[in-house]
Amino acid sequence: MTVAVVGSYNLNEINLAAAELTTLMIPVLSQLDLALTGSFGLGALEADIAGELDASASAELSFGFQIANPIEALKQALEAAIEIQADIAATLALGLPAISTEVSVELSASASASVALAAKVGGIQALISAALAAKIPCVNFVRDTLLNLNVGPVVLLSFGTPFDTLSSAGAGIHSLCQAGFLGIDPSDQVYGVVLLTPAPLAWASMQVILKTS
Repeated sequence: MTVAVVGSYNLNEINLAAAELTTLMIPVLSQLDLALTGSFGLGALEADIAGELDASASAELSFGFQIANPIEALKQALEAAIEIQADIAATLALGLPAISTEVSVELSASASASVALAAKVGGIQALISAALAAKIPCVNFVRDTLLNLNVGPVVLLSFGTPFDTLSSAGAGIHSLCQAGFLGIDPSDQVYGVVLLTPAPLAWASMQVILKTS
């Protein structure tokens, strides 16, 4: 007989590739969770940068206040050195245009930093969205695959010696089915799939992803 009865198994014991894939995906999903929610993850980084953005916005408002009130800003700088009554004279002596230009440059730098930080926050939000979009189907796939693999029994038949032909393999399967095997009677209703290939390389690949002996 060219056909051998390998045994009765659950699908996870036969579909080696699917079982291995789900085993490998579980730690990968855990790593993804760390990337999303861990103390050094994308979420934490987004919060840090958003905090910087708020600080930048506060600085920008402060600079805006100085521009709107240049004499008040000068008072703060000159209080320790001159009398309040001399503020107007000191302001004129120092020159408002130079002070305004300096503050304007600082404000421009602050605004640029604010735009850059906002872009970073937007980029991280996009990464988080993309990660979640990838994670959810993966979680569903692992769940469904584990549920569907953990069923049986499925009887495994194997044939593949160098001298097997389609005719001899068919005759061997017919002989087994006529007698019944591993608790399956000839009159039982059965379901199954038979994979056949004339290519040795395809057979070698099948032995990697499917239990064949």
